Amino acid sequence: MTGEGKWKIHINMLIYKGDIEIVISDDNGKCKVDFIMPEKLSGIKVNVTDVKVQENELSGSGVLDMGRGRTMPAEAKVKIDGDTMSGTLSLPKLKRQIPLTDGRKISD
Repeated sequence: MTGEGKWKIHINMLIYKGDIEIVISDDNGKCKVDFIMPEKLSGIKVNVTDVKVQENELSGSGVLDMGRGRTMPAEAKVKIDGDTMSGTLSLPKLKRQIPLTDGRKISD
């Protein structure tokens, strides 16, 4: 499966600038994506609802659950080139496009 493994990618948002970890795995033939959030973002849960794989690109949508009933839809698209990854996180509600840069595979 494209991109299977554990990745670290840089994100530059107003509330956080740094790396997040992404785990991409095969779930009975479907691509599963989980996030390991840094301490500063530990209150945010990412619920991925749809992932599509097309050649070396992954795209998906989901909901950011920020607690206290606050949620925000999100969409992401990343391109994988060997052991590197880059892309964009879109937050339509805020009309923001956030670059995802310097992604690198850290384990299989």
